[in-house]
Amino acid sequence: MILIKPSERETERMKQDALNDWTTMMNSAREEGIKEGIKEGIKQSQLEIAQKMKKEGIDPGFIAKYTDLTLSEIAQL
Repeated sequence: MILIKPSERETERMKQDALNDWTTMMNSAREEGIKEGIKEGIKQSQLEIAQKMKKEGIDPGFIAKYTDLTLSEIAQL
């Protein structure tokens, strides 16, 4: 078996390709993390608003309609 050593140019291209792949992967992970953080923040706000509404004696069905929470989630507050 004969092994052919890649040229310096090929080696640099492979390094750059690997770096580009890594950068793309990290950017995707960061974007996914940001999206997940936003979702969690929205959910937390919904829960806080629902909790305040529940303390005011507002009907759970009304709370569910305007917070997009389930009746089960509201009952647990």
